[in-house]
Amino acid sequence: MASDYSPRVRASVARNTSASSWLLDRLASDSDTNVRLAVAMNSKASENSLYRLAGDYNEQIRSQVAKRSNISQNVMQRLATDSNSNIRLQIASRTDVPVSILRSLAHDSDLTVQRTVLNHPSADS
Repeated sequence: MASDYSPRVRASVARNTSASSWLLDRLASDSDTNVRLAVAMNSKASENSLYRLAGDYNEQIRSQVAKRSNISQNVMQRLATDSNSNIRLQIASRTDVPVSILRSLAHDSDLTVQRTVLNHPSADS
């Protein structure tokens, strides 16, 4: 089903929390945006899938990865250097963002990101 012609079927597989990490890794590179978005929303998506999706050309997919509660420091770091300031703002707003990433975001070109870092509970660290 992961190689089914229909993007709807592949998206359905990608949403399934029983899907294997190998299968989700494969679907994270799918040509269809909705399939990749479904992987980004799947709580069983692996670090590898999330890292790949954090570099996706589609902003909605990168934003979905940034919203996840369980992303690694590597994924956060990748998103913290995103070309879109809204994605960087999502990372700066996380309570679990490492201080090292906050330090780099403190020099962000976007003033809203900078202000968010200044007001972050971990900013004093």
